[in-house]
Formats: sequence, structure tokens, C-alpha cells
Amino acid sequence: MSVLVVAVLLLTAGWRLWGWVLSPSVLPIRVVKVEGSGRLISRQAVRQIVTTHLNAGFFGLDLKVIADALKQIPWVYRANVQRRWPDALIIHLQPQRAVAYWGKTGLLNAQGDVFSPPPATFPKGLPALDGPQGKEHELMQRYLEAKSLFAADGLQVTAVSEDARRAYRLWFANGIELVVGRDWDTGRMARMAAVYARVLAPKATQIARIDLRYPNGFAVAWKHSKTNGAAVPAKE
Repeated sequence: MSVLVVAVLLLTAGWRLWGWVLSPSVLPIRVVKVEGSGRLISRQAVRQIVTTHLNAGFFGLDLKVIADALKQIPWVYRANVQRRWPDALIIHLQPQRAVAYWGKTGLLNAQGDVFSPPPATFPKGLPALDGPQGKEHELMQRYLEAKSLFAADGLQVTAVSEDARRAYRLWFANGIELVVGRDWDTGRMARMAAVYARVLAPKATQIARIDLRYPNGFAVAWKHSKTNGAAVPAKE
């Protein structure tokens, strides 16, 4: 019986000691150091989140909860939170790196993931990608393929879209629209690029659209044409 009483007393003392250690007044966090925040990450947002979670002592902090909360800040890609004895919290933030626009309200990072910071913070001059939800990674790969394919012929791809019928369109920096259709055929696109470099490049300012949806070639729609933009066949 006495052994049981001693065990209960020890257990009670242990819980009280643990509760004392976790108390905010015991070993409180006095220093918070934030590293790698970047200019687009709101320091005020970081401060508010950290302050809200400093409700325990050094050992009582839930580092994962703090890190998860920090990752909700739009321009934060990763957050690592560590204790540093005896009274410091070290936070390392890895900013998002935007590589493309996604639709009208989002951005894509280098991994092809969508994030949605305030539009006023969007970088300038990114390629514009747009398509059904869940097609972000695929559209990123399509863009990279097209960028590499057309670069040798002086065509800079600025936008790629996929509509609800799974049809693709590209836009170039010179304003020409390329209608690809549902068949993403890089061979056909390469042949079109070769013809463009040889024949169409000098007339680029007159071209509104090039349509690849022809079995034996492609068609060109000219600006200000008498056919009001109707495609004019052009063989490969």
C-alpha cells in the first residue's frame, strides 16, 4: 500500500513540475529572430502570428503549429521554427518564387503549385498560364516545351492556355496567337516554326493568328484582311 502511495505522490509531483515548466512565466521566450523573410513577406503578419502563439514557456511552444500558421502567409513557401536555449525562438522563412501567372488571381511557383498573394504584389513580366484546376503542372510543362521549341526562331512564348474542351492556345511576345487545338503535337509546331522563320517573320506585324488545326499544314489569319480575320491556308 505504501508503495502505491509513493508512486501516486511521485506522479502528482511530476505533473506539477511539468505544468510549472510549461508555464509562460517560467523560461519565457524573450527573443524572436526571423531569417530569410524577403521583401514580399509581411513582417507585421509574421509578428502577429508569433505573438499569438507565444502562450507557453520555452518547452511548451508547439513549433509545428507556429510553422503551419506562418505557411498561411501568401508569400511563405516553407517555415522552419526552432528553440534556442534559453529564451529564443528562431524562425527561418523560405519565400515563394513565382515563375508564372495562373489565371487572373494566382501565381505558380517553381514546383507548379498555385498560391494567391495580393495582386498588388504580383511580379511583372511573368508568362501567363491558364487552364482547368489540377492542370497546373501539365501547363507548366507545356509552356517550358513551347518556350524551348520556339526560342531558336525568335518567338518568345508569353502565354499558354487550355480551355474546357482541352484545346491549347499560345501567345507570342509579338502579339501573334497560335491555335494548337487538342493535339499537342510538337512536331507540327516545329515545322510551323521553321516556315515562320523562312517566310512569315518579315510579315509578323501583319499576322493576327496562326491555326495548326489542319491535317496537311496550317492557316494564317491576317490583320485587317478583307475576310475579317478568316484564316488563309499556308502549307508547311
